[in-house]
Amino acid sequence: MPVRISAIPLMYPASFLFSVPSTAFVGLACANLFIGVVTVISSYVLQLFDDEHLIHVGQILDQVFLIFPHFCFGRGLIDLAETYFTAKNFELIGNTLYPTTFELVIEHFLCAGVVYERNIFEWNYLGRYFVSFILQAIIFFGFNLMLHYPFFPKLIARYNKVGHNDAILEVYASLFSI
Repeated sequence: MPVRISAIPLMYPASFLFSVPSTAFVGLACANLFIGVVTVISSYVLQLFDDEHLIHVGQILDQVFLIFPHFCFGRGLIDLAETYFTAKNFELIGNTLYPTTFELVIEHFLCAGVVYERNIFEWNYLGRYFVSFILQAIIFFGFNLMLHYPFFPKLIARYNKVGHNDAILEVYASLFSI
């Protein structure tokens, strides 16, 4: 849900670049897929290297890519999957912990007698992705509002000339004094 709330306002202004709605849908779907895959894979691969410079570059890219909702979604899923499979591997070793009432919020597992807790809303785990979703939704929605109201009057006038008759344009121009 958060990824849709932040991605739809991001893609809406880009739909004006296309004249046919089906072309816009296909073009934006391909762009979303490309951005999501490239950002997530590049971020994940850079963290796997042992070189300090590449790890530093990967950390910088992690911060830069937070502007893309698809990166936040994909990277959050990878982080969740890593924690889940780590817990399952420790469970296979024979160390189990019975689920608590907070099993959706805090993940527990035992490793050689050590209890490991991780809150999924922790900033370095999934918290930064949730905050990014909220900020993206506010910023992109605000940009859409500015696009449709007289913050960008020349752009609006140019867009509205396509497909409207002169009477509608005259009323619009008199209302917003374009």
